Amino acid sequence: MLITLMRKIAFGALLCHMALTELAIAETQIPDDYHGVWQPTTEGQPPTCVKRDSDIRQTVRARRIDFHEGICTVQSMAKGENALQLRAHCEQEDSKWVAHQEWKIKDVDGLRYLTIRSLDPSNPYEALYGLCPSLAAEDISANAGNPGPGQAVCYRDGMSELEIRPNADGTANIDIESVQGNAHICSLMGTARRTNAGYQYSASLDDGRQCELTIVLDATGGVTFKDPDWKCKQYHCGARASFERIAFQPSERIPCK
Repeated sequence: MLITLMRKIAFGALLCHMALTELAIAETQIPDDYHGVWQPTTEGQPPTCVKRDSDIRQTVRARRIDFHEGICTVQSMAKGENALQLRAHCEQEDSKWVAHQEWKIKDVDGLRYLTIRSLDPSNPYEALYGLCPSLAAEDISANAGNPGPGQAVCYRDGMSELEIRPNADGTANIDIESVQGNAHICSLMGTARRTNAGYQYSASLDDGRQCELTIVLDATGGVTFKDPDWKCKQYHCGARASFERIAFQPSERIPCK
């Protein structure tokens, strides 16, 4: 009887633990505190964040981490008081792997650091990153928001670029170029119509299919892309590239040429 009771208690505790774990990892959006461009450094030293070091940096967004010729997409996550544990599917050139890591942020003398520690016993490592400063506040303010009538906007993030040049009739000429995994490219030029979400590019492909690419402009000036059936990707991108891997933050807006 006592053994049976203990088994029931243990089983109940296990179910409770599983429920809490499932609740913890249901959210896969990386908190805002972790967003930004991070570069390896040592504590007490700010990251250089110069162009020649761009291939050792990583950019953290809400649901993905971009790095040199690669990307990690968050699959599950658990948030603690001072740490973040996540599991992500990663690709770089011809390699694929699952990263299981613990992230911790700390601020020291005005600098923000991110410690990334492997939770995989078979592949232990720990690295320290420093947050690269974004554009000055006045530049972000000037660049924020969606383009006004006739106002061209351009973005650059690593090897990805976007140009939107609105026309008087509500359409816009768009030019997208993005070099991704294994140097595979997404490239598209054309005319898109204005929508409530941003712009919609539509085109009939040679095989009779329809490419429908949504360029989503958020209220702060950030840009993401929606190509839900990947018809645009299959025609305009290489095998290891896709439009939905492209995203621009407001701070990545640049002067148009």
